[in-house]
Amino acid sequence: MSTSDKIKKAIELNDSIVYVGTKLDVGKGALNVLGMVGESVKPYVPLIAVVTSLIGEIVTIYKNAQYNKKISRRRKENEENFRKQVYYDDFVRFKNALEKIKNFASEVTQLRSYRKYLNANHVKEKF
Repeated sequence: MSTSDKIKKAIELNDSIVYVGTKLDVGKGALNVLGMVGESVKPYVPLIAVVTSLIGEIVTIYKNAQYNKKISRRRKENEENFRKQVYYDDFVRFKNALEKIKNFASEVTQLRSYRKYLNANHVKEKF
């Protein structure tokens, strides 16, 4: 390698070191600024946490109020509906249908018992 090549390499290396040094100075400056900002914001951090919590509680209260409005509106609608004769008549029909279902289930259970008895007698006669 010739002397001129060595000098060029040395100059390139020197330029690189200066470039890196400049970037390091910029980085140090940025860190100093961030440190100053961090120090100035530090007293606000607990307040920000409290404010965030309060906002969350306010949102929850608002959602509950909206839910309570819906419940109140539906309760009024249901009261109006239950005062109607048609609703009463439908409820009576519902009660009658439940009684029929109960009687049917009871009869089916008795039929199964009767079948078992008949099958038992049939088996006894065969053997």
